[in-house]
Formats: sequence, structure tokens, C-alpha cells
Amino acid sequence: MSATRLGDDFVLIPDSDGAWILRSDGTAVAKVEVIRHSGYTVNGYEACAPKA
Repeated sequence: MSATRLGDDFVLIPDSDGAWILRSDGTAVAKVEVIRHSGYTVNGYEACAPKA
């Protein structure tokens, strides 16, 4: 998957209204769906399995 990295906390998903929330080691914690309006609203999320 290609994404634009913005700091160490999350990456935006191209051609989508979502983002991956990242751990400090760069692995994913959750995928969130974001609704853009005059601000931003997180509409839902999918949790990722803990790092083994």
C-alpha cells in the first residue's frame, strides 16, 4: 500500500478518506475512516492485531 507519511503518528491512505494510526515502530494500530466537513470526524475504525 502506498501512503503519504505525516510524522510518526499516522499515514493518509491515497484515494480514500482514511488513515492508518501507527505505533512508534511504524506498524499499524488501527485504520480510521475520516469524514471531512468544516472540521474532521472519525466515522469508524478497524483495529489491528497487536504486534507479536
